[in-house]
Amino acid sequence: MATKYKRGNSWILNWRDANGKRHQKSIGDVSEDIAEAKLRKKKNEKLFGYETSLKESITFKEYAIEYLAWAEQSYPDSFPTKQGSINRDLLPELGHFRLDKITIKHIAAFKLKRANEFNNKPGSINRKLDDLRGLFTRAKIDNYLTSEDLLIEDVPDTESKPPKLYSRQNIDAILDEDFKTPHWWIFLLSTGLRVSEFYNLKNENIHTDSIHILSTKKKRTKSGKWRYVPLTKTAKNCLIQFDRDSEYLVERPYTLSAIKTRFRRVCTRAGIDSEKRGVHCLRHTFCSYLIMSGTNLVVVQKIMGHRDIKTTMDYVHLTPNYFQDEIKNFSLDIQDNPRLTILD
Repeated sequence: MATKYKRGNSWILNWRDANGKRHQKSIGDVSEDIAEAKLRKKKNEKLFGYETSLKESITFKEYAIEYLAWAEQSYPDSFPTKQGSINRDLLPELGHFRLDKITIKHIAAFKLKRANEFNNKPGSINRKLDDLRGLFTRAKIDNYLTSEDLLIEDVPDTESKPPKLYSRQNIDAILDEDFKTPHWWIFLLSTGLRVSEFYNLKNENIHTDSIHILSTKKKRTKSGKWRYVPLTKTAKNCLIQFDRDSEYLVERPYTLSAIKTRFRRVCTRAGIDSEKRGVHCLRHTFCSYLIMSGTNLVVVQKIMGHRDIKTTMDYVHLTPNYFQDEIKNFSLDIQDNPRLTILD
């Protein structure tokens, strides 16, 4: 049985778990309605049997070993990056703390140290925080932490930088330097797929007019949901150059890392600026062109798979002059070259 009572200004919840162990929890100085709602939630947990006792607390370092073993099986493509972030950046600062005793103060100290001592930029710190959130989320599933959320806020990026885009000349130079897989880059440019989505795309999920990006336990989209990406004329033409009889669009034994490395090398040979040699710039260019063409922002968000429309809005904040300087040739000449027709 679950009950509530007031001690001073705070409401206290009192209940027994599935093993008969008694628990008490203060929910602070809240209204009686809120206290009653939390009590009903606790009663429902007991009624439907999904309340479980927490496991004995362990250190962050001890759980990180368990978490990484799970992540290696569940997210093999992103595992090396995740492993590096946790072992190199998070463990030295948080490893010795008990997992259930880590607070906002510890995380704030981590942010400050990364910024001041390691000179990490906000984007770099926020990627590490994403890995930390993932670990905490899994710890709740594994019953090392309660369902209470530990609010981990991103470091604000006061130096909002425009996304890096390719001009028409950049695209031509890249394609001229790659005689083996130019259709890879054209396909990415004309669909806006993340390179990981491109690598994991199965032929069975490519339909007449759209691509079905699946979200499963092991192959999850970044936003955590399924999405449909329309196939442009250029993308359809590119498909002819792939092996459509194999399971995956990108033939194996190519790896995700090999795709990224190949693109960087092609860009280097093509004389592309070092800051624009990432394959993700193809996605930036596609998104920017959609917005420049007047596509509704919500539609752009759905096509791109942005979890938060604020990400989509980052492209809108660019000045007209920036867009003009970056892709004026790309947008004006695009109709003259059927290889690069992004929008039908």
